[in-house]
Amino acid sequence: AGIGAAWTYVERLAHQQHFPPSTIGLAAAASLGCQVIAAWASAWLSSRVRKWPTVLILISLQAAAMTLAVATHAPAAFIAAVCIFGAAPAAMQPFQVAEVIALDPTRRAALLVGPTILVGNGLGPLLASFATTQADVTAGFWMAVWMSAASAAVYALSAVRSGRSLAPPEFWAA
Repeated sequence: AGIGAAWTYVERLAHQQHFPPSTIGLAAAASLGCQVIAAWASAWLSSRVRKWPTVLILISLQAAAMTLAVATHAPAAFIAAVCIFGAAPAAMQPFQVAEVIALDPTRRAALLVGPTILVGNGLGPLLASFATTQADVTAGFWMAVWMSAASAAVYALSAVRSGRSLAPPEFWAA
C-alpha cells in the first residue's frame, strides 16, 4: 500500500519541493531501470539468501527512501530516493513468492501474491488521499512511510507465528 501511495504523489511532491521537470523525468526513468535490475538481481539471489530478513530489509529500505524523498531538497538525493523506493518492491517479490511457497506446499497461496500487491497499490493511494491537500502532499507521503512500516510489522508477525527466525544465524544460507 505504501509504494502505491508514494508513486501516486511522487510527481506532486517533486513539484512541491520545486524540482525542475528534468529532475522528475530523470527520477522516473532511472527508477524504471533500477526496478528491472532489482527484479533480475533478486530473482538470482532469492535462492541464496534468507527470505524473511531480506523482505524486512527491503521494506525498511523502501520506507527510508520514501522518508528521504520527503525530507530532501537536493535533486540527486531525490532521484536516488525514487530509484530505491521504486526498486525495493520489484526486488521484494521473488522473496515473497518463495516464502509463500515455503509456507504453503500446495502453492495455491502463491497465486495470491500478485493480486494482493495490486490491492495494496490501489488501497495505498486511497488512504493517502485523505491526508493530502491541493497544496501539500507531504502528509500523504508520510502515510506511505507508515503503511510500509505496517507491512514490515505484518511480515515480522507472520515470521514469528510461522516459527521462522527473523535473524537467522547465517544470512547467506538459503
